[in-house]
Amino acid sequence: MAGRMTEAADHVVRLPRWIPADEAARVLDVSPRTLRRRAAAGAVKRKREAGRALYLVPVPEADARPDDGRFSRPDGHRTSGQAAAVELLRSQLEAANVARIDAERRAAVAEYRATIAEAAAEITPDRVELLQAEAARAAMLDDRVAMLAASLDEARREAEALGAAMRKRYALIQRLAKTARSGRE
Repeated sequence: MAGRMTEAADHVVRLPRWIPADEAARVLDVSPRTLRRRAAAGAVKRKREAGRALYLVPVPEADARPDDGRFSRPDGHRTSGQAAAVELLRSQLEAANVARIDAERRAAVAEYRATIAEAAAEITPDRVELLQAEAARAAMLDDRVAMLAASLDEARREAEALGAAMRKRYALIQRLAKTARSGRE
């Protein structure tokens, strides 16, 4: 693999990063066309910046240092391997939740549009009642999407709190180990 291995663990740390399409296709080992299809399906997050498409993909961490088992985050801060793993999991959870919410919204919109098209073919008083019921259902689905977005925010906050707690525990363990070493000397 492209990333460096740690001496303590036999895995490559992969953190999601926004990278250009050609590089994202290479990292995922797919064609640029397949990458665009995956983005359209919601499997890969895509954004436009300065007129070019960027994709959020897990990239092998080039800054992994095997001597101390610590890894660099995309923002330049140094974190322990555990905190990097938590951050990776949080990013994957966020991407999965966003993709799920987007897929549910697209399905609801497609279903709603199909219902409207059917109703337009034959407008009767019964059809008007059906359309009103469908409009109420669409509003309910929008409310559900809003609730899912709120739960995503809550999950993100919980993941951040978990990461902070893990960093505190790691620092405490380091201090205890240092105290134990100095006590033996």
